[in-house]
Amino acid sequence: MKVLRLDLADLDSIRDFVRRVKKNYSRLDILVNNAGVRKPNLEKTKHGFETNIGTNHLGPFLLTILLLDLLQKSPKS
Repeated sequence: MKVLRLDLADLDSIRDFVRRVKKNYSRLDILVNNAGVRKPNLEKTKHGFETNIGTNHLGPFLLTILLLDLLQKSPKS
């Protein structure tokens, strides 16, 4: 098992992470989207999304969509 880090509030970080994963792996057996933030004020990510929505929903969604092809290559996917 290998743990790789990224910033789910940063779409560029997500895309860079996906490039690194696809460069080094031909399949992905599991993806754990374990991140969360709760900001009481209306801060925005560098891409202009409200921080709670960007980190908790949009980031994990983009990550999953971009890695879906590798997940589907795993047995029992």
